[in-house]
Amino acid sequence: MAVLMLLLLGRAPARDNGLAWTTDGKNLLLTWSHHQGHLLTLYRSTQPFHHTDLADPSFPICNLGDIQGTAYVDSRLSPGTTYYYAGETDDGWWYQANPAKLPPQPLPSVIPDAWILIDKLQYCLEVHSHGRLQKRYPVSLGMAPYRRKLSQDRASTPEGRYQISTVQPKSRWHKAYDINYPTEVDKARLRLLAPGQAIGGEIQIHGGGIEDNWTWGCIGMRNADIDELFRHPEIGKNTIVWIIGRELSYEDLECDEGCESLDPLELGRWQQSQSLPVTCVQDRATSQRLKQIRSSGR
Repeated sequence: MAVLMLLLLGRAPARDNGLAWTTDGKNLLLTWSHHQGHLLTLYRSTQPFHHTDLADPSFPICNLGDIQGTAYVDSRLSPGTTYYYAGETDDGWWYQANPAKLPPQPLPSVIPDAWILIDKLQYCLEVHSHGRLQKRYPVSLGMAPYRRKLSQDRASTPEGRYQISTVQPKSRWHKAYDINYPTEVDKARLRLLAPGQAIGGEIQIHGGGIEDNWTWGCIGMRNADIDELFRHPEIGKNTIVWIIGRELSYEDLECDEGCESLDPLELGRWQQSQSLPVTCVQDRATSQRLKQIRSSGR
């Protein structure tokens, strides 16, 4: 944080209504002056937005959280993308910044053992290889962007550990990767939480744009971005895709690695018996409860 601030302070900031930014080309440092020291909630989007848009689920707006100080480093950004920032104080003051655009960056020519992480809260798709982030892309979702998909609703996106099942060089929405939803985990949750409902399917990563949350639970990308992914044969059938959000975090899915032998339905029933969230994976809350039981000798 200190090194980044020293690097950025020498650059001329863009200012509008009290919220300013500087960049080193990869990260953004946002600064502001609180009105009488009040807490600021900071928001980011790839589209221009206003205060009234916060309640509209069709707007892909990321809530970066409540910021105690007067500076914030945003390190979850995509190259070649324009971002819009605004902040709201707890006494109703609304700050906006001039748009910030990061320079483009190509995906490396070779990506061995590529896998994909989709973060619903940050509205981004990341390509990883051998423990390193290769590139990040902005995405859009459906009209229920933060809800973990339980059944067919044409609005929510699943969360969990998936794979690309089919590659579609030509699809209704430019190009598409099919995701192997529903998995046994998804089927177990439906059986426990919404028996008798249709589970849905046809979840994709596809083109068509990111202007708003317009998909039926798929992950929308800019056409040029998915074109870049399709130029890499390393990204294709059986490529791992992790999707994280409000119910399942990255740490939850890490806890579940190596637990493929666990029966999701039995695990979900045990979570119900313990009054835990029924995720049907061995998430952090489940792991902590198991540790408590073992340590107590029960």
